[in-house]
Amino acid sequence: MDGPLLLVAGGRIRVSGAVSAGRVWKLGEGGGTILPHGATPAPLELDEPLDNLLVEPVRLAVMSAPVRPSRGVVQWRPAIVDGSRGEGAFRVRFLGERESGPRQVEVFGPVDDVVLLEGCQAVRVLIELDVLPGDVWDPPRVDSVQLAWNEPLEGRREGAR
Repeated sequence: MDGPLLLVAGGRIRVSGAVSAGRVWKLGEGGGTILPHGATPAPLELDEPLDNLLVEPVRLAVMSAPVRPSRGVVQWRPAIVDGSRGEGAFRVRFLGERESGPRQVEVFGPVDDVVLLEGCQAVRVLIELDVLPGDVWDPPRVDSVQLAWNEPLEGRREGAR
């Protein structure tokens, strides 16, 4: 990223890999000390909206990087999703990745249940939020998605992320 980076989120922010920015600020709670060089509190305040000014529904979506357990996956177990519908809806779906040859990956899904992604060694999480017009600002949110899997028999243990 070329220039300063501003992290605006509640809860926890997880950054995979290196962050290369001249300066990193965070706004509000959360974030912890996850960044290697830390983040400075932003020199501004944003008030939470009280009124919902939407006149049309808005759909937002985000997809994770692949979750690829290092010891492999025999079977994905049911995911645990925690969130709030608010004035709208949320949906969590999963896309599986299976290697089909050298440098070739087949993508399966999206599916509502990660267990359906048999033979996939990696999974991406797709989160969709539908924010609806209304009187008060109470958007849907997804607080956490926990994935679990069974590893191959050698060195078998449960994994979770």
